[in-house]
Amino acid sequence: MKDFAALRMLQKDDVVMQHFDAPRSELRISANIYKIYNHLQKYGFAQGLVFAKDSREYIGRAGLTHLDFREVPEIELGYFLFEKHWGKGYATELAAALLQYAFEVLDKEKVYATVSPDIIASCRVAEKVGMVIEKEDIYETHNKRVRFYAMNKADYLARGHTDEV
Repeated sequence: MKDFAALRMLQKDDVVMQHFDAPRSELRISANIYKIYNHLQKYGFAQGLVFAKDSREYIGRAGLTHLDFREVPEIELGYFLFEKHWGKGYATELAAALLQYAFEVLDKEKVYATVSPDIIASCRVAEKVGMVIEKEDIYETHNKRVRFYAMNKADYLARGHTDEV
């Protein structure tokens, strides 16, 4: 229950959710948390709470899910951090760790990140970890334009990563 309360707090934050479908009602927040939980139960991975290493403070959520929680083979990495934790390198560290997990543990061939072109910092994070824009299109669920950044396993390995976790 404590985790659900933390996820609710994040999804009620207007600054964090400004590029998504905010403000979110309790019903929509509960439905989203339910989707995360079900994804974890079905696939063994999902988004979860993120804590700062040094302070153990709750700073947001991050993880891997199938694109828009649909029954598709493609997965995407995603993160949401409270504003006071922006610009500290957490997003880049999370994105790199999620790519490593996707390729080295889950043995995925390709990983996506869907990013609004308006969120310049998140576009930079995707590029910094080696993802490239595959296309720009309307994201059906949010009815907003997004960039579909992608990285395949061969490119990940070519960047000097190994299959050792």
